[in-house]
Amino acid sequence: MAQPVVEKLSASWIIVAIIMLGAALRTWQLADHPLWSDEFATLVFSLGHGFADIPLDQPVTGNRLLEALTVQDTLGAGATWDRLLSESNHPPLYFLLSNRWIHLWQGSGQLVNLGVARSLPALFGVLAIPGTYALMKLASGRNRVLPLIAALLMAVSPFGIYLSQETRHYTLGLVWGIASLGCWVIFLRHWNPPKRVPPWLPWAWIGVNGLGIATHFFVGLLLLAQGITIGLLAIYRGIPRPWRSLAIAALGTAAMAMAWVPYAQSIPKDGLTDWLLETVTWTTGFEAIARLVAWTITMGVMLPVESSSQPTAVVIISGGIMGVVTGLMVTGLVFAWRSRRQWDDTTRQILIGFGILAGAIAAVTVGIVLVLGKDITVAARYQFVTLPVVVALMAVGWWGLWQRWRVVAIAWLAVALVSGGCVAQGLAFQRPDRPDLMVEFLAQITRDRPDAASIAIATVYKNHEQTGEMLGLAWEWRSQNLSQNLGKDPQFILARKASDHPAPNDTVRNRIANLPKPLNLWLVNFAAPENLKETAQCQQVPKTKHRVPGYTAKLYRCLN
Repeated sequence: MAQPVVEKLSASWIIVAIIMLGAALRTWQLADHPLWSDEFATLVFSLGHGFADIPLDQPVTGNRLLEALTVQDTLGAGATWDRLLSESNHPPLYFLLSNRWIHLWQGSGQLVNLGVARSLPALFGVLAIPGTYALMKLASGRNRVLPLIAALLMAVSPFGIYLSQETRHYTLGLVWGIASLGCWVIFLRHWNPPKRVPPWLPWAWIGVNGLGIATHFFVGLLLLAQGITIGLLAIYRGIPRPWRSLAIAALGTAAMAMAWVPYAQSIPKDGLTDWLLETVTWTTGFEAIARLVAWTITMGVMLPVESSSQPTAVVIISGGIMGVVTGLMVTGLVFAWRSRRQWDDTTRQILIGFGILAGAIAAVTVGIVLVLGKDITVAARYQFVTLPVVVALMAVGWWGLWQRWRVVAIAWLAVALVSGGCVAQGLAFQRPDRPDLMVEFLAQITRDRPDAASIAIATVYKNHEQTGEMLGLAWEWRSQNLSQNLGKDPQFILARKASDHPAPNDTVRNRIANLPKPLNLWLVNFAAPENLKETAQCQQVPKTKHRVPGYTAKLYRCLN
């Protein structure tokens, strides 16, 4: 009688330790990682501000730009909702919660605190750990180890830590996805052998699915894949006896999704997703599959392999270790498949269902790429709905490996832990934009050329992505205290590129005419012809072209 109590108590302490480990990895240096343009978009809308208020085609100070990142008591959830309707392409739930979260910790007039803003997605990322434990406890029957291993793999998942350390909505979508999978598993447990489904299940399933769609539309990929998986299992098992509950859940979820159609149709056509457009060729599908495989691997292991910032030897060794661990994951799944008769019929069906589910998500994703020409495989973050499914399969693979090669299974966990630490430390899953590095370079050139009377930073404006890039430079200029150290504040010019406006280079020439000379003019991500020499008397300075992730800059010296 005492033994089960001791085992249950031990499991409770273990899961608490795992949650604490996951929390530590997700909050390590949370406010120190550089912000990038997508995070700025989330912050601006969460605070109830908008990009439409930022002046274009004229010099503005860094402080004026950063007004969009100030907390204002008068800008509550209603302001956030209005801004999203007019300027964004995302559903509102996370942004509304973020607005309330930031106002809970900060007073009016303050510049948003990055640690506060990022702590909300980190909190949701931590909640995914006990959520994964509960999901696998439902799925694995009497196995007490599998839920703990799944929770541990979620806690140290490099991909999960990466999502948790950005002020974005993906971890909230992840939590709803795990809850939806829990309902899916409960339904499967009542399918074979046939049992009466709890009356609350379809309504709970509808609720979490609706909340997931209200967080991120890509949660719909998981929901569609669940339906495909149930359909394939029905071909093998026969139509589920609790079909009424399934029909209620399916119809309710469809109604929830359809309710967002008017909202989706009202999304501004501002080109924010044009970078996803893909010209479909015979290789497109293979390339998409290859990227999905790569992102799937990073859910379990991710070492420093980003060649732009690491020595070649480190990249090669890290890549080799990742390849070995990937091989072990596959080997473990093979071992688990061979020993599948150890599981009861229902548990075996559920675990096989996870494999079918992963394939269904991949098939739907590749289908979107090929049919709609929107390549949603190009960014790792868009695969967030796959994470709990992959973690469940990795836990099964680890269990299969543990049955035969226990030392190897332990080594796998050690590499997974190191991988999570690499992401937390900023050695892996590095940000696509590095305004901190660009500002350090601009500051160094300013020190080397102290005779400049003023500084201007100009870019070509197409949509608020470019505004976010300039916000990054203004934020870092302030964070590095360069206004005091250098005695200069840059002016920022967002020059529109549109058929009904002057050419961006003409706008820049006209707007710098009244700035004090000599002027250091930086063209940053200037996606238009420059042609500044003739009328603005600006000369490009040799050996000052510089590139960092997300930014390319050229320096012009303007004398008159």
